[in-house]
Amino acid sequence: MKNPLTIDSPIYDLAFTIGKDKPNNADGTFKGLMPIKLALAGSRNIPAIKMLMMAGGEGPIKQFLQKLGIVSLDMSPDHYGYPLAIGSAEIPMYELVTAYTHLSAMGTPAEINPILEIRAADGSILYKKQVKQREQVIPTGVAFLLWKILSDNSNLPASWIQKFTIPGLTMATKTGTTNVVDPKTKEKLPRDGWLV
Repeated sequence: MKNPLTIDSPIYDLAFTIGKDKPNNADGTFKGLMPIKLALAGSRNIPAIKMLMMAGGEGPIKQFLQKLGIVSLDMSPDHYGYPLAIGSAEIPMYELVTAYTHLSAMGTPAEINPILEIRAADGSILYKKQVKQREQVIPTGVAFLLWKILSDNSNLPASWIQKFTIPGLTMATKTGTTNVVDPKTKEKLPRDGWLV
């Protein structure tokens, strides 16, 4: 194993510079030393960027994402760079959902098909869904650990628990945000918020 890590391995969420860039977290703060599970559940940008770099950069990450079903990242090598780790590349929602099925199915996903059946006016079945399994990309144990991290409320920032949980329902959630710079004030403002 190239970089053996556990969900409790420490990672720094500190200000740093890449070339001329100074990446930041969506909330503009840094949390210091924290376990990977809290960085992932809390959507910390700096640890995500460091993990992308540890994994070998854009190339290996794009290859992995393509296996998960995110196939629209087709720009030339090194086009996206480190911002790929924090969602800089626009992808169709269908591809994002397809990728997340690898976690929700504990590593053994089926093709997405919301149509169960189609019936004719006389009630006869014209089409009936047949489940088609996809290649397992994430080992079952790894998928379980990721699901556990993203479903355990103790890993979420305290201010998120009421916003992103439903009492009595255990579900794994992952957030994402995008920012836009106000042309008049030059202030960085939130534009989109995603919850998968």
